[in-house]
Amino acid sequence: MAATNLSRRSLLTVGSVGLVAGVAMLSGCAPTPSAAAKSGALVTALSNVPVGGSFNVDLDGNALVISQPTAGVVTAFSSICTHQGCKVGGRDGVLLCPCHASEFSITTGAPTTGPATTALAKLEVKIDGPNIVVA
Repeated sequence: MAATNLSRRSLLTVGSVGLVAGVAMLSGCAPTPSAAAKSGALVTALSNVPVGGSFNVDLDGNALVISQPTAGVVTAFSSICTHQGCKVGGRDGVLLCPCHASEFSITTGAPTTGPATTALAKLEVKIDGPNIVVA
């Protein structure tokens, strides 16, 4: 097996990228889904999102959870848990992380039960006829 020789600069660059990613994950930073979403972009059909529940979708490479807390009111959040990056989904009227049992409000995305302490990143959406679209 041939050994790979890394220059000091390459090693420091790779180490720095890893350190920044690790600090971002531990600090509760989550990707903001609105960065890639264009106004008017179709998110999903309103019929896919039960009242009091949620529906997971992928929009332009962003994992999202769409909720309908009450009839005719929709919200959208990153489905990436702010604790350690697991994918949250809806259950019993909350957004639940299966990895460490953090719970988030389906209305605000704020954590209601830890260990997560940071809200899920929000994407502004609206109802447009039978669909949910980016606002």
